[in-house]
Parts: sequence; structure tokens; C-alpha cells
Amino acid sequence: MRLLREASLLFGAVDAVLTAPFEPAQHPLVPSDPQTVVGDTAHRKLHGRFLQITDLHPDPFYKVYSSPNGDAACHSKSGAAGYYGAEATDCDSPLTLINETFKWIDENLKDSIDFVIWTGDSARHDNDERNPRSRDQVIESNELMVEKFVQVFGKESGRTKDFIIPVVPTYGNNDILPHNVFTKGPNKWTKAYSKIWKKFIPEEQRHGFERGGWFSVEVIPNQLVVFSLNTLYFFDSNAAVDGCSKKSEPGYEHMEWLRIQLQFLRERGMKAIIMGHVPPARTQSKQNWDETCWQKYTLWTHRYRDVIVGSMYGHMNVDHFMLQDSEDIDLLTLREDAEDHRKDISSFGDEFTIQSAQDYLLDLRKRWSKLPGPPETQESSWPQKESKYADKIGGQW
Repeated sequence: MRLLREASLLFGAVDAVLTAPFEPAQHPLVPSDPQTVVGDTAHRKLHGRFLQITDLHPDPFYKVYSSPNGDAACHSKSGAAGYYGAEATDCDSPLTLINETFKWIDENLKDSIDFVIWTGDSARHDNDERNPRSRDQVIESNELMVEKFVQVFGKESGRTKDFIIPVVPTYGNNDILPHNVFTKGPNKWTKAYSKIWKKFIPEEQRHGFERGGWFSVEVIPNQLVVFSLNTLYFFDSNAAVDGCSKKSEPGYEHMEWLRIQLQFLRERGMKAIIMGHVPPARTQSKQNWDETCWQKYTLWTHRYRDVIVGSMYGHMNVDHFMLQDSEDIDLLTLREDAEDHRKDISSFGDEFTIQSAQDYLLDLRKRWSKLPGPPETQESSWPQKESKYADKIGGQW
């Protein structure tokens, strides 16, 4: 289980704010100016940091001193399952670990971050045949995590609980049943999570969320937006959909929404962070996303590289960078009748294991070794070399 990551914003302090036309459940951060207030809420100081929380996988069936081996799943038999979990095993998280994690966030991070990115998988794996998952269990598990966020980041505001900073969630492949399979919306899961995440999703986007499970939050007004993607529509293991090239597919609509929203941000002079659960991992031998979705995503990230400052994902349980190379873009794959020339490439499968990680990381190492290095700064010919270096990496962005 990968609990959290702290990250820094890639831009300077905000110097302007535009008052929103409505009072949202979440209050985005604005510049620290004692002379300015939004509604009845005094502005919090920007810290330039945010928190990512991912793959919590709370397991109410976890038993201390049970076995992490075989089909026991830390639910039965005798073994080395600890009070705070069984690290380096396939077991999920005991509630003691969940509680201590949020307690630590409350005591150490709560007042020094600007927003939270919550990248999914907030239910246990279906790894115990004696205790199969149910829809109610998945929903209750996610409701429990929402309550944890309320305990740490919530504030009393009349009869409702607002949040002192924005919290932006997204679906994980284990946040639905059966796992991985997410049909075209509206469906029972988009309707369920529109209620579970009601306070996280801007009111004017809730109808669109029920349609496809994606939305955005302006976490710093007029400066920064976080896009919550529903990556299950791109996931190669989702047998209910078929990529992003056909107009009838939800993946096509999702990618069009992302492109249009990025264009709006460019026109407003704003920046964006993209988040989701399943990352766009792709090497010569394996990939996570359908190729047509990866192609569009890579094209958008290249076209709007002046807008996108970063992207954050979960699922793979390996902290690392991913690079989308614009030289791999094949515009022919974007046609509705295009053949997927990588259809024989295997996916990473349902879960990312230590064994598959080794091959994947070796492939990444080979690709990274070909990245151009910056010129030596002490040479007098620096301006000319800098220009050549910028050309190699695709320009100033």
C-alpha cells in the first residue's frame, strides 16, 4: 500500500483573485492578503505544497498475527501480520494503519499544504474467497475514507461541514464491483459516488460527473485547476469499453472534455495538474492504457505543455516519473477506423507486482538513458548550447 506523497507546486505565489459566483462546499485557496476576504472565510496562506494520498485499501477483515501467505490474506491462520500492517506482502491495510496515518497528517501536514489529491483505491482487494466483496462493502469503505478527510480537513459551517482546503478524489479500479469493469455512464457507480463525494465535486459539475465520473476543481482561483480523470475508461483491463477513437465510446468523450478544458485554461492564463488512478505507463513490452487513449493523452500533454505543470497517479505502488514522448505520437491511430498497432502488447494486468515492476523499470531505465543532457553552464557558448538543448527537448516548455 502506498499511503501518501507530498509535492511542491511548480509556480509562484498567486497575485490576484476573482470572487466565485457561488459559495462552494470546498473553499479554494487564495492569496494571503489580510485586506481581502471571500464570503465569511478568511484566506489561508499559500504554502506551495500539496498532499497526494493513494491506494489506502482499508481492510475491515484484517487480523493481527494472521497469515499473509497464500489465500489467508491476513484474515485467517497464524502468521506475521502486524498491528499496523504486513508490509511487503499482498495484504491490505488494517484500520489501525488508516487511523494512524490520518492522525499523523492532522498533526504534521494539515496546516502546511494547499490541497489534497486522492487518487483512488479506497476499498480492499477481492483476494479472499471466504469473504467476497460486496457493493455495500465497497461503498462503506469509501464513505469511511470520506469521514477521515472530514475529521482532518473539515470545518463546521452552519449545518454542513465544509473543508478548509480542497480535496480532489478519483476512482480506483478496486472502488467498483467487479473491479476494473466500468460501463458507460450514467451508471450505478457514477450515481453512488456523486453522493459519496458530494462535497468534493463542484455543484455545477455534478450532472456531468454522473455521466462519466470526471470533473475539475479550481484549487487556487484563477491560477491552478486539478483535473480528476476517470482513467478506468482508458484502462486496458476494462472490458466494458473500447478505447478513445470511436465517438460512441466514453473514452472519446472524456478526452474531448479534457482537450476543451485545457484550451479554456490557456485562454485564462491558468495552469493545470492532471490526476487519476491508473497511470499512462507504456514501454516496448507492456502498457496500462488502450493505445488510442495513450495517443490522445500524449498529444494533449504535448500541445498544452504550457498549461500542464504535472500529473499524479496511483495504482502501481512505485514512486517514479513517467515521460510521454511526442515522437511516439501516431496521428493515424486517432482515426475512428484506425487499427490498434499495439493490440498484441500485453497489459500490466490487474495488479502491479514486484516481478512485473523489475522488467518495467529496466525498460524505463533504457529510455531515460537516451534523454539529452543539459549543456555545461561554465562554457562561454552557453546561450547557443542552451538553444540547441531546448530544441532537443521540444522547446522552452
